[in-house]
Amino acid sequence: MPIDDAQVYLPELWHTHARYYPHKEAVVCGPVRRTWGDFDANMSRLANALIAAGMGRGDKIVVLMANSVEILEVMFGIVRAGACVVPLSGLLTAEQVATLIDDCGASALFCSAEYSAMVEEIRGGLDQIRPDGFVAVGFSGPGWQGYEEFLAGAGSDMPAVSHSLSDPFNIIYSSGTTGLPKGIVQTHRARQHWSYSNAIELGFSADSRALATTPLYSNGTFLMILPALFVGATLVAMPAFSPRGFLETVERERISHTFMVPPQFIAILADPEIE
Repeated sequence: MPIDDAQVYLPELWHTHARYYPHKEAVVCGPVRRTWGDFDANMSRLANALIAAGMGRGDKIVVLMANSVEILEVMFGIVRAGACVVPLSGLLTAEQVATLIDDCGASALFCSAEYSAMVEEIRGGLDQIRPDGFVAVGFSGPGWQGYEEFLAGAGSDMPAVSHSLSDPFNIIYSSGTTGLPKGIVQTHRARQHWSYSNAIELGFSADSRALATTPLYSNGTFLMILPALFVGATLVAMPAFSPRGFLETVERERISHTFMVPPQFIAILADPEIE
């Protein structure tokens, strides 16, 4: 950040939470629980690994991963490196995924085991992805660089990356109801406004515990992700939604905020356990 720039960017704010509350829970998904100190260090390791590989500002990096703590570390590690993260839906067909990767001009792809077969179907046509840019998170295979291998040797110190409010933060693709999904570029300015405006509107505080019930790649889920991380709260993500799982998670994790779509509310209200 230039010395005359008083703007605090989200990657810097997350680092501040880790500095002052390193042992507080930041993100939880299934059995994995990550403190702010470890969450921040893992984001920095990913950012430093990307920078060492020559990726940063100007790069678009695709993330095709299921709900997990790791997808959050990958997505926001990419942003911390100065690159633009492009999270894609696992509900798309292989051909649609190939089209969107080509559309955004991605130079690397982080993939979890659930979607590795889909990528293998289209891999031959993904010419814009660097040969060393296929990173496997939680699995191994020919032509894939393992996640731990990719991170090997990367430090956990905050990288010295300068951001600008006009820099792309992420590209979210539309649902494609009227044709092919269209890429929506959201800048650091847009994401910071989303963070603090929703934190204020929805009453988030550092003591809040937000529950993400929907896929972490989706724009709607960012209603829980960004305000929670903005104020240094705790974000709990369901690996997969079920009415009974929702009720159990709300009770166990003492959830204060959540976001759901209407069919989820209907399913929960129909569950006998709601009584």
